[in-house]
Amino acid sequence: MPGRNEIKIEWNDMTVNELNISEKMGRKVTAATIVLLIFTVASGVLRKWVFNNSNFIGSIILFIQLILPYLYFVMLRKMQHPFKYSIYIWYTLLILFLALNPMNLTIFHGILGILLHMGFWLLIGLYFKNQSLYGFKLFIKISIVVSIVEIVLGFIQYSLPPTHILNTYADMEKLKEVATVGGSVRITGTFSYLGGYYSFMLFYNFLIWAMLRMRYNALLLILMICAGFGAAFMTGSRSTVYTYVFLLIVMLITEGRNGKVISKILGQLVVAIFLVITVNYFLGDRFQIGDRFNLAWNNFSSRMTTGRETGEEKWRIISPIEEVIDFTGEYPIAGVGLGATYQGATAVFGTSKYLYEYGYYEEEGERIILEGGYALFLFRILLFVFLYRRLHIPRLAKASILLYSFMYVPIIFNVYSAVFLFLGLIILDKTYFKDIPLSNFRESNKSLVATS
Repeated sequence: MPGRNEIKIEWNDMTVNELNISEKMGRKVTAATIVLLIFTVASGVLRKWVFNNSNFIGSIILFIQLILPYLYFVMLRKMQHPFKYSIYIWYTLLILFLALNPMNLTIFHGILGILLHMGFWLLIGLYFKNQSLYGFKLFIKISIVVSIVEIVLGFIQYSLPPTHILNTYADMEKLKEVATVGGSVRITGTFSYLGGYYSFMLFYNFLIWAMLRMRYNALLLILMICAGFGAAFMTGSRSTVYTYVFLLIVMLITEGRNGKVISKILGQLVVAIFLVITVNYFLGDRFQIGDRFNLAWNNFSSRMTTGRETGEEKWRIISPIEEVIDFTGEYPIAGVGLGATYQGATAVFGTSKYLYEYGYYEEEGERIILEGGYALFLFRILLFVFLYRRLHIPRLAKASILLYSFMYVPIIFNVYSAVFLFLGLIILDKTYFKDIPLSNFRESNKSLVATS
């Protein structure tokens, strides 16, 4: 029966060819994702240490960061695009309409608004449409190296005076001085300002969780968890510390069903902390580890106490919800124009009179309604529901993560948060694919393509 054999051989050849194409695309996806991470981390290096005297070049670098999701899309243009999802089509039509709002000061506000409001959703939509092509063998290794550099640099910055070159910001002429708590700087790592490091710490949480599921060395995990605590305190940011602790708790509860792994890590964590404290004590705290952790904790504790006494902490927890429910703007249906509140747009093209009428604004939900009304905020809810339904992460865990992100993670107006939440979610989500054995997760992109 030569006909059957020919058909069989042809089918096998076609399958091998498709796998080769998928493997090639998988490598391209990995390369693009690494570029996304590296540029987001390194852009601050360029802005505050290399071109710190050039506002023009600094603005160009910031603009590249803003359009990075779109450059990522262009790099992977041969993949399936997310606009096959009907919700993406409707969302695109809505933001185009809102960008043309006649109340907007200029069309450039609207264009920048489109870039901001679509960025994160473009990234995550690409992932959902092409999940089988995403492999993280090399990406995880690079992420670990990047994380170690950021944490170590943060520790060094904390021990240096505020005037040191490592503690400078991208635009010191405008800000005049760096932020401090109790005389110690609030660390920024390689990022231009504080917000970038806060966003990085969110990604760091997801990286640790993914490494736990991928059975990375327990000692490495313990060291990274402890170092993460130190770095979170050294930021002087209560939200960073609370987010770090919250996600660790969600991780432990979610992975608690794997009792042996969690027990092993917790046991080694206790032993490791005991050994570090003992050795450090007999060495007379030669490396000032104890002093630095104590100083970081005391400064953080002092700021936390002050915040509670003044009511600021309670306000920061409640205001993201309160400002949405009790929105006081005069245009709650369709807002005053996309991009109207974006600092980059207002600095270059001016501020709308409607914003002056509204007054002070800060929270992301409030700004979304201010720009696009409750119509845009409703789509934000629908998109998060879409995100919940597409992720493979266990229900309670993803509900906790997404609810927290919905209220407190600024993925629209903080370009760093958009990238880092995207990267964190996809590396964690991939570890929950049922058809990929965790023991083989780090083998190769080829195995991921073959089994996905």
